[in-house]
Amino acid sequence: MILFVGTIQTAIVVVIFDRSDAWRLELNFKLFTYAYSGIMCSALAFFIQSWSIKKKGPIFASAFNPLCTVIVGITEPILFQLNIYVGSIVGIAMVICGLYSMLWGEARDKKASARILPI
Repeated sequence: MILFVGTIQTAIVVVIFDRSDAWRLELNFKLFTYAYSGIMCSALAFFIQSWSIKKKGPIFASAFNPLCTVIVGITEPILFQLNIYVGSIVGIAMVICGLYSMLWGEARDKKASARILPI
């Protein structure tokens, strides 16, 4: 629902502010490809996120959101030959360390709670 509302808002802004032909849609294979990939990617992401929340809990799923930034930071210089800066490398290292420490702390907390309250 969030993606649908965002699409509607973006369409309204484009209709109001951009009068060029770049946004004109034609019924062809490109339109089908864009719609299909958008719907399928959104559905797949929603499914994987829901599944991981069901299996591991909401903290586990939300902890991996910054990992997308790390993946972009690593693949962008490789695929698009863009410069990578020291700040990007430091940021990637900090995200990885934070993710690891969060997962380590969560595992440690689960062990401690399992010893206190056996289920």
